Amino acid sequence: MLWVKTEEEAKRVFVDPRIEFPEGGRAESIEVLSNKIGTGFRFSAHVAVGKKIYFFGGLLGGNTTATNSIRVFDTETGVYTTLDEVIPTNLAEAAAACVGTKIYIFGGRNVTNTFASYTMLDSVYMFDLETEKIVQLACTTGNKKTYLSAIAIGSYIYVFGMIINASEFKKELS
Repeated sequence: MLWVKTEEEAKRVFVDPRIEFPEGGRAESIEVLSNKIGTGFRFSAHVAVGKKIYFFGGLLGGNTTATNSIRVFDTETGVYTTLDEVIPTNLAEAAAACVGTKIYIFGGRNVTNTFASYTMLDSVYMFDLETEKIVQLACTTGNKKTYLSAIAIGSYIYVFGMIINASEFKKELS
C-alpha cells in the first residue's frame, strides 16, 4: 500500500510494477486514505514498526499550532487511533526512529499559534511500544534542531538534515 493524501496526489505517484516486496506482493494499486486519518500529520515525526505507523506531534489545521498527540495507523486493519499518552510538549518537525521496542524522537519545535511564535527543541524522547508510555531522556540533541531525519540501523540511530536557529549556527561557525 502506498499512502497518499488525495486522489490528485495518487495520479502523480509512479510505482514501478517491477518492485518486489518482502512478502512477494507487487505494488499494483494505490489506496487513498484522505479522510480516515484526521488532521495534524504535517511535519509529524513518524516511524513504521511492523505493520503500524506511529505519528508523534505534527501541525494542526491551518499549520499554525503543533500537537502533542501520539497516533497509530494500522496498515492491516485501516484503523487510525489516538493514544491516551501524550508527548510532554507540542511538537513538529522532529524525527523518529525505532530500535527494538523503543521509538526515539529527536528535536523539532513547539509551534504555538503561528510560525512566528515557536521554540526550537533539543529534547530526546523515548516511547516504549510495550507500555505505550513516553519519557523525556536526560540526553539532548546538542543544539536546538528542527527539520530532522533519522534512521535506525541495528542498535544505532543516525540523525541528520537539521536546521538550528541562526544565533546557534553563528556560534558553531566561529
